[in-house]
Amino acid sequence: MTDEVPEEWAARFRQSAKDRAWCDRWVDPAEFVEVALAALLAGVDSPSLALLAGLGHNELAQADELFGQVLEELDLVFPWPADPDEALGALVRWRAREIVQGEVTPVEGADLIWREAAMRFDYPAELRGFVRSLLEWYGANGEPRPRELIEADIVREARRFLEPTPPTAPVPLE
Repeated sequence: MTDEVPEEWAARFRQSAKDRAWCDRWVDPAEFVEVALAALLAGVDSPSLALLAGLGHNELAQADELFGQVLEELDLVFPWPADPDEALGALVRWRAREIVQGEVTPVEGADLIWREAAMRFDYPAELRGFVRSLLEWYGANGEPRPRELIEADIVREARRFLEPTPPTAPVPLE
């Protein structure tokens, strides 16, 4: 059924679904309603989409459940991998892709990786490059280099995570 959903809307639904499922990020129920209404007006259709788009302010408690139904109906469910290592890799690759594609700034992306992955998975060695660059950005590592160089390091680290074989060698903190 994804073929019937324009890619722009599939991407918006997937983004909200990832925020909701992967990042333990509280998503404002009104955001689900807003995305649903805009998608409906753009011609996307599913049985629960109209219900979600039509929720009033006093009905927002139903938004999360309806959003889940919409994702299922449109075949856009994005499951969290059960294996913690796979989950870490998937989450970091998602954020790395956002960095490389310019959907977030390098610093925003590194900060998301730090908060959503490094902290959650007890600072694995594979993420030290992101953490080191972020600490340098905020001046926690002494004299920082020019910010453009730090941003370039973050983008380079993000590209490394998008390579076909995930990195296995730890990156030293020094």
